[in-house]
Amino acid sequence: TSEVFLAYGPTPAEPATPFDDVLIDSSPSAADNVSIWLDTAGQGILPLSTTPERGWQVNITGGLSVRVTPDLLIGALAGRESFSYRSDDTGATLSGDGTSLGAYAGWDIGGRVLVSLGVINTALDYRTSAGNASGAFQASRWLVTGDISGEFTLGDFAVQPSATLLGVWESQDAYIDTLLGTHDARQFGSASASAGIRISRALPISEDWELAPYVGAYLETDAEATIGDGEATYGVAGRLTAGASLTSVDNLYIGLDGGISGIGTDTLTLSARGNLRSSF
Repeated sequence: TSEVFLAYGPTPAEPATPFDDVLIDSSPSAADNVSIWLDTAGQGILPLSTTPERGWQVNITGGLSVRVTPDLLIGALAGRESFSYRSDDTGATLSGDGTSLGAYAGWDIGGRVLVSLGVINTALDYRTSAGNASGAFQASRWLVTGDISGEFTLGDFAVQPSATLLGVWESQDAYIDTLLGTHDARQFGSASASAGIRISRALPISEDWELAPYVGAYLETDAEATIGDGEATYGVAGRLTAGASLTSVDNLYIGLDGGISGIGTDTLTLSARGNLRSSF
């Protein structure tokens, strides 16, 4: 599913999955399913990175999904993020937190092909320092995302190819630092696209529980531009993921996974995620 459900931070972590195994379900009673979910994630820049930047981010997201028809699911989410980054070269720091609200929808268009769309708005409070100067400012971020994914079987394995588009627009307020330096308001946007594949295998471990370990590989490209300075940056990177999920006959889902992103660039980011979902 689309990274909208977790990637409301500046550096996306592994996507949450509020309607995996809920929308695509062959059970006759699933048409009126309601699902609640909670997702926690953390990520940090690995010491192996050659970039001087270091830091971490933690996200907590929760939501409610409603299946309005057997093929259509809608939902709402709320999230909280905290982050802290620094530059080993300059000693500058950037930290803060934010609160997010969003909505999403998913359609099973047939043949086990799922299309999802989502939008999130985040209110951010930044804190920054450089040398003897420090300051604080507020910002607003909009995130819009969409993806398409499918699933087919290959022997005992489930193969899930997917492609995602993600757009972010952020407006930062002007502020005055503690040394009376003025900093203009900034607006910038970014866009990214990713495509890849996940392979999993379901393993019954008891009458009530099924374990499904998986691995995934993705190629990601992104572009970012700041309004007014005429500059833009572009990048291409790889991402590897691995994890496992536990699903019960009572529609309880527990997922744990991790990933390494930024492969092929100067910045390697390690992420870990836990997901809990219950349908009724």
